[in-house]
Amino acid sequence: NVAFLTGKSEYTRSIAAADVDGDGDLDVLLGNYNSPSRVLLNAGYGTFPTSIELPGGNTSTSSIAAADVDGDGDLDVLLANVGSPSRVLLNAGDGTFPTIMELPGGSASTSSIAAADVDGDGDLDVLLGNVGSPSRVLLNAGDGTFPAIIELPGGSASTSSLAAADMDGDGDVDVLLGNKGKSLVLLNAGDGTFPSSIELPGGSVFTWSIAAADVDGDGDLDVLLGNVGSPSRVLLNAGDGTFPTIIELPDGSASTSSIGAADVDGDGDLDVLLGIYIPDSSRVLLNAGDGTFPTSIELPGGSASTSSIAAADVDGDGDLDVLLGKDGSFSGVLLIAGDGTFPTSIELPGGSASTFSIAAADVDGDGDLDVLLGNVGCPSRVLLNAGDGTFPTSIELPGGSASTWSIAAADVDGDGDLDVLLGNYGSSLVLLNAGDGTFPSSIELPGGSASTSSIAAADVDGDGDLDVLLGNVGSPSRVLLNAGYGTFLTSIELPGGSSSTSSIAAADVDGDGDLDVLLASLGSSLVLLNAGDGTFPSSIELPGGSVSTSSIAAADVDGDGDLDVLLGIFNNPSRVLLNAGDGTFPSSMELPGGSASTSSIAAADMDGDGDVDVLLGNYGSSLVLLNAGDGTFPSSIELPGSSVLTWSIAAADVDGDGDLDVLLGNEGNFCAMREPA
Repeated sequence: NVAFLTGKSEYTRSIAAADVDGDGDLDVLLGNYNSPSRVLLNAGYGTFPTSIELPGGNTSTSSIAAADVDGDGDLDVLLANVGSPSRVLLNAGDGTFPTIMELPGGSASTSSIAAADVDGDGDLDVLLGNVGSPSRVLLNAGDGTFPAIIELPGGSASTSSLAAADMDGDGDVDVLLGNKGKSLVLLNAGDGTFPSSIELPGGSVFTWSIAAADVDGDGDLDVLLGNVGSPSRVLLNAGDGTFPTIIELPDGSASTSSIGAADVDGDGDLDVLLGIYIPDSSRVLLNAGDGTFPTSIELPGGSASTSSIAAADVDGDGDLDVLLGKDGSFSGVLLIAGDGTFPTSIELPGGSASTFSIAAADVDGDGDLDVLLGNVGCPSRVLLNAGDGTFPTSIELPGGSASTWSIAAADVDGDGDLDVLLGNYGSSLVLLNAGDGTFPSSIELPGGSASTSSIAAADVDGDGDLDVLLGNVGSPSRVLLNAGYGTFLTSIELPGGSSSTSSIAAADVDGDGDLDVLLASLGSSLVLLNAGDGTFPSSIELPGGSVSTSSIAAADVDGDGDLDVLLGIFNNPSRVLLNAGDGTFPSSMELPGGSASTSSIAAADMDGDGDVDVLLGNYGSSLVLLNAGDGTFPSSIELPGSSVLTWSIAAADVDGDGDLDVLLGNEGNFCAMREPA
């Protein structure tokens, strides 16, 4: 099971990751054969709802890369093609590519493409590894044009792979050629000429892929050879660009189409990634720290023909995920748990819904709590409660076919029933309730065309109606002031919200009688202090929030009468920040069980003892942390049915028995569990 990247089988010969739309997360580039190559835009957390077909038609792309070749600050896309000129697609800055440049010298069959400053003039040159003709370096004039071409020595053999790195430690960039025959390192004289070369040992076979990385941790770059018909190898660098030591890689005797290095298990050394074409599964070889690889992990989804492998943190949780480009199968992303294992996969698109947000509210006015599901990959829904915690009726929400990241319920039009708020990837909406749980009309929210990761409602300007808070990704977060009856004439851009906001909430943290705004982000999390009229002239940076904070909430966990802040943190322990009473947080407590990557946090009295317990929706087992009454949590309950990726957690009395049940919005399914008496 893998996170499939496209809805159809394509011949993906090359895969890479880069932030092409400038929103702070890594998008995926697919170099396809006999079909258009693509960029899949990451919506955050490793989901890819938007696919951009790259211009250039149904060319056969053998290699894809990203680099800022025109020096304008965004990443352009480089395509190495077979049978047609290779190209650079110049980025307009938003992940679109209106300008196409045909590269000179690329009309031959180009198997590999890369970018590096080989002549030391401060811009990125383009390297072309060719088959049947010499490989070349195209020297950049600084503006993304390439008036000078250097023919590389030793490249007349069939070059299947090319890379650039400082192999001899002299401060310039050398070129590595993976050939059908002897593979080479071409030593740079410093000006982009290569008067001398080193023939690599162990490379007299067909080397399909070549890379450079410091696998033995001695400070110089070693060479990785992905071979066909013989074992793949690591050549350890003596420090001067010579390679006296050869390490034969285990499990590399099958056809290795792609090789790379990355620290997938988070132990500080570089592991080796093997993309296997036939007949075996692709693998990660875990480094013992000295360039030996005693442990081999077989990758799920790697039994089909893998033509390209790479590593990047596509879900933003702080560890490196593995990307597999498949030949005639579904390309995918393997999401890593942080220790080099791959317990969870997300199939995109299709299949069962991924519920990113869950909430409970009485939307049909019958006195019990219904469940709202904000889904990605299929329409969002309201599940109508029969009164006993069963949900025989499911209503598909209009406007929910877009990717809904966040769902909430509030009476925004003041008619006495609860409307539904959808925070979407695209335009966010308020669905106006007719009073019976149907939603015949909707309001498109201004400022919501960005990716809204979190939505909430609160009276921030104190005029008696509910305003809407939008936590956005890639654009500033906003408060939409309600003019009454669900109209939103005024949009306030929130300070500090231009970074990726993962969660937004409102609470009176400074005790002055108005509602402040809490922003959790992938950088610093903030409390924006309300002046009383819905403006926020001052802010407090929250301690412990500089890591990836996925969720934020407020509750009086220590029972002193003010609201403390709860931070659900991804890939680090979650925290409670104890309020001194004035909106400052001198005391921070690390929550037990929060190191398992928390995607959602909530607070409620789950054991009925009068204090507020903490609920953690985790990547792994979700938990309830039982409060001792003073804001400490000496005991916890592991929630059944939660060993998957839980995106959202909430508490509500769905069966009407007087205690609070737990709702889990999970990857690929939904469960509501009744709490035992």
